[in-house]
Amino acid sequence: RRMKKDISLKIPSKTELIIRVDLSKKQKELYKGILSRNYNVLQALDKKNKSKVSCRSLINVLTNLRLVADHPLLVESFTEEQLKNQGEMTMKDLENLVIESGKLQLLDRMLV
Repeated sequence: RRMKKDISLKIPSKTELIIRVDLSKKQKELYKGILSRNYNVLQALDKKNKSKVSCRSLINVLTNLRLVADHPLLVESFTEEQLKNQGEMTMKDLENLVIESGKLQLLDRMLV
């Protein structure tokens, strides 16, 4: 256990930097697809009769949009062949993972 005397009191205060990151091309396509598939749910929110919109369907739409923003592979279903080769990632596979996500592209640029 750490003691109070062992902790440095000269640590600078925490600073937070918010960086806006664009979605990749694939993420934009999936994002627009989710919005267009669920247009009726979102349109019902705009109307006065909000009782037609179930809370569960709205949460599902928002969850899918968040998953796409994180990485497009989180919402796409994997093929059986991809699941078999899951443990055998090549350098090209890793590059494709980075290319498909705007956040990972930024992180890659920051670490290089």
